[in-house]
Amino acid sequence: MNRRQFLFSGALAGLSVRTGNFNDLVHLLNSSQDPRVRVLADNDRFTLKAYSDGFRRGDFVVIEAEPKEPLESSTFNYNAITNRNTTRQFTLPKLEKDGKIYTLAGIDAEYPKQVTKLEVILIAKGRNIGNKDSFNIPILDREFKSEYLESANVENVSPSSPEDVESQKRETRILYPSWDGITIANYIQDGFISPRPRCNPESFGSRRFYDGVEKSFHKGTDCRGNVGDLIVAPMSGVVKLTEQDFFYMGDTVVLDHGLGLYTLHAHMGEQLVKLGQYVKIGTSIGRIGKTGRTNGAHLHWQAKLYGGIREAMNMNPMSLEVLNQVFR
Repeated sequence: MNRRQFLFSGALAGLSVRTGNFNDLVHLLNSSQDPRVRVLADNDRFTLKAYSDGFRRGDFVVIEAEPKEPLESSTFNYNAITNRNTTRQFTLPKLEKDGKIYTLAGIDAEYPKQVTKLEVILIAKGRNIGNKDSFNIPILDREFKSEYLESANVENVSPSSPEDVESQKRETRILYPSWDGITIANYIQDGFISPRPRCNPESFGSRRFYDGVEKSFHKGTDCRGNVGDLIVAPMSGVVKLTEQDFFYMGDTVVLDHGLGLYTLHAHMGEQLVKLGQYVKIGTSIGRIGKTGRTNGAHLHWQAKLYGGIREAMNMNPMSLEVLNQVFR
């Protein structure tokens, strides 16, 4: 069993995939098929597939459309219900490769269990050969664990001095905008790797209690390491931010991978890249540290999709492994 098969087999343990009536189309998902793939349409005009390692809250999704006649234009609109019961609507960026059109989707870890909707508009010979009704992509339920920590064993639980307050304000002012905006680029096409050999997918989404008081949920994945161990770029991209002394995140590097996808690497002890630098997948970008809110040396690693200053879809970084299925 290779590394990719191992990661997928772990992520899919106990997963049950449910099928239903998707706008009266014939859907090909059944027990004999790969549960990471949902065929949303397969007709004489186009084939539409969704790839994910779990289709759960926090999971990353790749949409693939294969038109069967030349197109003049294509548009993919994506709707998701937020935890405030409002609808987030996106016109998704896309790339073309080998006669197929790809776009990225996902479901935020905080969003409720739901059905997301994908509208596909494919214009050929002046008419829409896409589907007149939206495609439903049901999201499976997911439980996140709870963690209980004692503040005496954790650095920077809450600001306690004017310097801490200023550091926190600076972090808010600088960090959130770093994943805003969509770069139309194809950096992700050479696949994905883990930034560290040992990362814990179950750390993503956990509810964290400090001295019995619940703080914000854990939006990233923790990766093991000792101070000084190297951190590598999980995908190719451009360095969007490299900052030190954030109150919560400590020394941080944010990479822009294009198409609205960003990864954040926090609690570093040393940064090895510069703002605006292009980095190839596997390039060393920093070293493990224990800066910011931490109870020991490790890498805090996040994936952000379609940010809007503060708001972005929080993806489980381990779910980005699906990119290897599509682009390798």
